[in-house]
Amino acid sequence: MKNKLISLFFAFWMSAMAVFNAAAKQIFPGYDDVYILSPHPDDGILTFGGMLGNIDNRFDTRKIHYTVLANLSQYVVNGDENSLAGVTGLRHLEDINAYDFLLTSPDGIRHYTYSALNEKDAPLINMRDADFSSFNAQAIVDFNNAYSQIANLMEQASLEGKTCAFFVNAALPNPQGLPHFNHFLLREATLKAVHDLGTKKLACEVYIGEDLPYYNNNEAGSKDIINQLTARLKLSIFDYPIDVDKKMEAVNYYPSQLTSDYEESVRKRAHQLNGKERVYKIDATFYDDIHTDPSCGNQDFCTY
Repeated sequence: MKNKLISLFFAFWMSAMAVFNAAAKQIFPGYDDVYILSPHPDDGILTFGGMLGNIDNRFDTRKIHYTVLANLSQYVVNGDENSLAGVTGLRHLEDINAYDFLLTSPDGIRHYTYSALNEKDAPLINMRDADFSSFNAQAIVDFNNAYSQIANLMEQASLEGKTCAFFVNAALPNPQGLPHFNHFLLREATLKAVHDLGTKKLACEVYIGEDLPYYNNNEAGSKDIINQLTARLKLSIFDYPIDVDKKMEAVNYYPSQLTSDYEESVRKRAHQLNGKERVYKIDATFYDDIHTDPSCGNQDFCTY
């Protein structure tokens, strides 16, 4: 009887894992290359860490390409250049350690590449315009730099003839109701690149991911932004099961950034989604018709 129960349990476990794996692969069907675009170190893991934690045996993905926009902690505003450089190095190290944890195989092979656009977000932190109607000079330089590099990355990925997907944060508001500027900058630079390349040049699929911990810290504001993006980009919802503990373990590789709400937010959102992580896919037939975010105002560099 005992052996029969063990056999039944094993069969049930194998069946559950098969369903789990099939559900995951139904969402991400065999991308050769996945590109994660992150506004800062830690945002990629907080937003897509569950997906990345499943890459090893559940997603048919050949390689992860990770690109971070701004290298510096948003908490460093008045530091001198030496302190800024120190924070930059620390945050990159934390980022690499987290990706190593999620994307290094048992034989020691890293299944990802890491690059940075080398923006300094410290000069932008004091901007508090919720509608971003008054970009400063540094913001314009950073936007244009991000746009040109992302557009080039997307075009090159499309020309390789492989299946590919890009993932970028949704730029959700912080508890004060204000979006983090670099989150907005990266999202809008990405969407402008998607529009300008259009369906004729961009062969990759594009996803928007929920910013954590901001989703739970300002749930009403976050839902408003998601609704706006859904209407603007014709988004479709994709939920996929994740190992929440593994995602949280990856988040813990960022001790310089961790606050008490990080773990609560990661676990709360996963619980709301029944142990899943959520992304939103842009309708690929709509790339040419994406329109400018109203927050860009009349800024030439941000409109299209």
